[in-house]
Amino acid sequence: MNFLAYLAMALDTLPDFGRALLLAFLLTLVLYGFTRLLPGQLGSTLQVLYRKGALLALIGVPPGVYLFNVQVPVPVDEFRAFSTPVPGYVASVLLLSWLLGVGYHTSKALKVLRLTRVTAQQYPDAPAKIAARCLHWQKRLAYPREVHVCAGGAEQSWHVGPGLGRSRAAIICLPAAAVNWPAGLIDVLLLSQLAQLKHSQWGWLVLGRLVQALYWPAPWVSELLQELAKHLVEPAERLAASAYRDNEGWARDVRSLAKRTDTLREIPELETNGLLRVPSKGVTWLPPQPQVDKVRVDGLVFEDKWVGTKRRMKDKTRDPYEQAYWLIAVASIVVGVSTTLTVVQRSPEFEPQYLNVKWQDQMVRRLYDDSAPAPPADNAGSTQVDTAPAPSGANTTKPDES
Repeated sequence: MNFLAYLAMALDTLPDFGRALLLAFLLTLVLYGFTRLLPGQLGSTLQVLYRKGALLALIGVPPGVYLFNVQVPVPVDEFRAFSTPVPGYVASVLLLSWLLGVGYHTSKALKVLRLTRVTAQQYPDAPAKIAARCLHWQKRLAYPREVHVCAGGAEQSWHVGPGLGRSRAAIICLPAAAVNWPAGLIDVLLLSQLAQLKHSQWGWLVLGRLVQALYWPAPWVSELLQELAKHLVEPAERLAASAYRDNEGWARDVRSLAKRTDTLREIPELETNGLLRVPSKGVTWLPPQPQVDKVRVDGLVFEDKWVGTKRRMKDKTRDPYEQAYWLIAVASIVVGVSTTLTVVQRSPEFEPQYLNVKWQDQMVRRLYDDSAPAPPADNAGSTQVDTAPAPSGANTTKPDES
């Protein structure tokens, strides 16, 4: 027996929920390990796509394999199994411990969400001019939900997404000093937060917090969520800069805002002081400046030669959507197959026994085959006479011709 057969025999000693727990644990390791393979030159796009897909895979793959009872058979000549109840007992203890931990961490996560919303609602409302500017940029970004703007505290701007009901509005919290800032700085703050709401960053934070509660024994899942929260800011700020429709004005206001918020306290982690917020150092993204290659040799500019090189380098870069999809698919398939092996008896091969086939049976099948052509007649118009012998005891006397 090969290695796969012994591995399948060992997995057969586990109950179905034990296989699901093992699959979930190994899937977290593989997905976290693939984060080391993500190229950094693509910015935050691939980082965000991969980590979002990883969260969805951690939620969907183990329950799907368990509910549909997916099994990969390993045929063996001699069917054997390890008859021991110890792995089943160990899996039951681990399941009970996991359920207790999930209940505790889920209640803790719900308390954090409730405290975050209550804290945001306690800040005083922003002036009417700031609310009007928020409504203007909200229409520019086509964000349909209601948004409430408040000002309080000395931290960076942050937001709370809409609740489950449609009557519960999203909340944007600005620093208390922002009410006296110029209109351009306030527009940058409002646009950055509205862009994060447009990208549903609050919803992804809540989903990631619940996944973190489900996978509480794996601390690397928490790190996966922390990195996702950090990379979520850059795509939102790019959207905000595009909605501003003035790259030079955006860059000028971002630099002025950085000077104003230099003394304000940062939000370093996803969950700080019991509040769930996007880690932020303020608005820092600036539009890329056009760069011109000025390589001169003997007074000649080789800009045109570098164009083809850049194009070839760009063509080698794969689509970030495709890279994220294949990394998650490979991780799910490899871990799913390796944890769903089961031993099955190999079916006997078909061995025809030609000596036992009677040639008379074959001849009878040919005689009564409707598709075979009829035998040709000896003479035209002649009738075929049945020459079969009469059965014994039958009357062979001809009838009276008279």
